[in-house]
Amino acid sequence: MELIEKEFKEIDVSLLREADYYVKKTKNGHITKEEEQYLQWLAKSMKNKVLQPLVVVEVDDKGLYEVVHGTKRLQASRLAGLKTLPCKIVAMPKDHPKENLRILNENIWRYLLDPTL
Repeated sequence: MELIEKEFKEIDVSLLREADYYVKKTKNGHITKEEEQYLQWLAKSMKNKVLQPLVVVEVDDKGLYEVVHGTKRLQASRLAGLKTLPCKIVAMPKDHPKENLRILNENIWRYLLDPTL
């Protein structure tokens, strides 16, 4: 079972939400200082151009979307005051066997590319 790309379009940031399984928080519910610095840096870079679209799934018929890949970009876009983001809309069932592997892969690459490590 593969992800099926449905369409590519700019989506209003207010219609995007983090996935329920996104748990990149500390025990007290706040992000770390390093994470905040990274988000500030990303927000600054996104004001110029968003290079990689978010991957999203439609969650209801009201036009709301859940982010599969790109949660950091969504958070940074809010800091940057962006109104829309480029998104690739895909069809993916919640029990998709590769969903967690894709999330893990994205997080590993972000960690490996972090210049502060």
